[in-house]
Amino acid sequence: MKSKLTVSVEFGETDPAAIVFYPNFFRWFDASAWRLFVKAGLTLGVMQEEFGLIGVPIAEANSRFIKPLRFGDSVEITTFATSWKAKTFKLVHEVRRDGDLCAEGLEIRVCAKLREDGSGDIYAVPIAEEIRQRLSAADC
Repeated sequence: MKSKLTVSVEFGETDPAAIVFYPNFFRWFDASAWRLFVKAGLTLGVMQEEFGLIGVPIAEANSRFIKPLRFGDSVEITTFATSWKAKTFKLVHEVRRDGDLCAEGLEIRVCAKLREDGSGDIYAVPIAEEIRQRLSAADC
């Protein structure tokens, strides 16, 4: 399954070099990831109520910037899951302008629960097969 998010680069998202300031890519990656989760029927409420999770926090994130983006550019961010381990999964983000790859992002996310000891700590749990299936489903 893939999600797509279209973004129009605003002036305030650029830096003194007149290109997109890098933290904005991570904001877009997160927004696109949540579009993917919602498309898969995994809203935060569903994660909490049906699976007992507090969410799917990021354990690792990185990006590779290939071509600069500027004020007024329209870009499409495509997000999809690519690999699974017992407690983690990988999301890939591709940022394209007019079909050209401008940036790539990677997130490693975990399914997490809150410890019941009152510490406020969270811990990773095995990924439910239903979550894996929903995020891996072919696009309709």
